[in-house]
Amino acid sequence: MPVRKRTSTNHNSHRRRKPISEADGEALEATGLGFNQVERLTKGELSHSFLSKLVSGTQANPRLDKLLQIADLLDVNLSELLGELEPEGLRVSRFWQLYKAYEKLREPRHKKMVEVQIEDLMRMIEAFPKK
Repeated sequence: MPVRKRTSTNHNSHRRRKPISEADGEALEATGLGFNQVERLTKGELSHSFLSKLVSGTQANPRLDKLLQIADLLDVNLSELLGELEPEGLRVSRFWQLYKAYEKLREPRHKKMVEVQIEDLMRMIEAFPKK
C-alpha cells in the first residue's frame, strides 16, 4: 500500500492560542515603540521574534519573567496584561519589592539561593490553616 504524503497545510494550527489580547497590542503600539526598539531597550531579553509571536498568538507559553517585563514596559500590571484582576496594591507590596530585587541579582547561584528560600517559605505557608 503506497504511503500518502501530507500536503503543506499547517497541521499545528489547532494548537494555536489566541493572542494575549488585542488591547495589549494596542497598548504596545500606544507607547510608540516598535518590536525592534523594545528589543534594544530590553537588551535583547524581549526579542522582535518573541514579541511578534506573542502578539500573533503563536507563542503559546511565554515565561513569567517575559510577561512581567512586558507589563512593566506597558505600565500595566500582569493581571491587566492577561485580562485578569490583580490584587490591589500588589505593585507596592513586599512581594513586588522581592521580585524586583530578585531580578537585579547577577549571579545564578544567588538566584538559586533565593529560590530555595522561597520554596521553604511556600511550604511553611501551605502548612498553615486556611480560611
